[in-house]
Amino acid sequence: MGKNQILALLMNLFFLIFVVNYIRKGKLKEKYALLWILSSLTSIIFSIWFGPIEYLAHLFHIADPINLLFMLGGIYLVFIILHLSFALSKSHDNYKTVAQRVALLEDRLRETDQVKRD
Repeated sequence: MGKNQILALLMNLFFLIFVVNYIRKGKLKEKYALLWILSSLTSIIFSIWFGPIEYLAHLFHIADPINLLFMLGGIYLVFIILHLSFALSKSHDNYKTVAQRVALLEDRLRETDQVKRD
């Protein structure tokens, strides 16, 4: 195992511990953490066993396996960003609905106060 592999392995293990710690503290929800845990475990596997990346690079005629790794990482990050954008859009819709319901309840409360005064 070379120095680069050891460094990559240590960095990925640190990242995995970081994510698990954030889940434990309640700062990261499990459904979002699953993406990061899977990516960390995949990176750990590729840090130890680089064979599949070399095979795929050869299969797709990519000169350097590291280029394939960066390309796959970029594609993966695009999918994560897309997933988080969907989640953010859903949250925005939920906040809008809650704000509208609160406004309706405040209006009813004002009407009820007005009726009691009369």
